[in-house]
Amino acid sequence: DDDVKAIAETLNELGRRIADLGILVAPHPHIWGPIERQHEIERLMALTDPSLVYLTPDTAHINLGGGDPVFIFDRYWNRIAAIHWKDSKASYRGYTGPTPTQEMHWQEILYKDLGSGGVDHETIWEMIRQRGYRYWITLDLDPPRPDEGEGTVEEKILINRRYLTDTLKVATL
Repeated sequence: DDDVKAIAETLNELGRRIADLGILVAPHPHIWGPIERQHEIERLMALTDPSLVYLTPDTAHINLGGGDPVFIFDRYWNRIAAIHWKDSKASYRGYTGPTPTQEMHWQEILYKDLGSGGVDHETIWEMIRQRGYRYWITLDLDPPRPDEGEGTVEEKILINRRYLTDTLKVATL
């Protein structure tokens, strides 16, 4: 908890210093980092000033860290400054176990194409449509591993684009 407090103090100070520049401070929780579990995200958000510190939720990192991306989006909606979208295997849907290790990631890539089923992007997209959202949504695409049958970068881009346009009905990309 001391680490989270120190990070919160630093983010609050940074937010104060750059507030007049129109730049938003928005940490990106990440597995294998100091803020990876849902309780750490919640603690960080509780310790930071909502007018100074925002959030960049990454759907797969929240999921793989044992959190619920839909809950995080709903709870901190007014503090979301940017969004990173990626998925994980369907077996990680609702996952609350320990964070997968980096060794596990080297054995089999943890991050998957949108629509793989680990993250409920449909509900998050509906939330975005209903509530309105004016900042960036970034498709966070990891390089493919041909030995895992993932194809080329171009093929992965097309798979993700199809999910966005055909499943989520995103009108413009």
